Amino acid sequence: MTKKQYQQSLKNTKRSISMVEQCLVKLFKYCNMQNIDHLVFEDLGKFTSHLKITNKEFDINYKRLISTVRLVDIKNIAERIGKKYGITISLTHPEYTSQECSHCHHISKNNRKTQEHFHCENCGFEINADLNASINIKNRIYSNVLRKSCHQEIEPNKFIPIGIKHEEFKQIYTQMLNDIY
Repeated sequence: MTKKQYQQSLKNTKRSISMVEQCLVKLFKYCNMQNIDHLVFEDLGKFTSHLKITNKEFDINYKRLISTVRLVDIKNIAERIGKKYGITISLTHPEYTSQECSHCHHISKNNRKTQEHFHCENCGFEINADLNASINIKNRIYSNVLRKSCHQEIEPNKFIPIGIKHEEFKQIYTQMLNDIY
């Protein structure tokens, strides 16, 4: 990489970080207006290499953002800005959030055949796929059993996932869901 290319790369990274910060400030201002003081993110650090995200509504090139700003950086930026707005960020396991039905908790790849639409093969529940995944992400922290079984509290009301291997997660998680529901 030439010096000029390196300088351009640094410039792009700074621009991308600035875009992330602007988006997060808007999010946290909205949260404050809605009296939301706790957000839950998927812990996606290990999935950055094959992540594909687009958002036409906000005209943001997430693929470019992700390529220049790592997800762990976004999490750190969110935590830093969140503190200024009094918002706590917790992380949860990302496994099966998009394949689990938020209504009956059935997990299957067939539940999400397209990026936009979720249709549970078990109970027939239909919803926007991202909204369904968001509900599942939220429930992993707000359900006492799931929070205590899958997370470690590192600060008051701030949680991170405990180390469960991907292969083991579905079995453990499904058993917990059966115990709850």
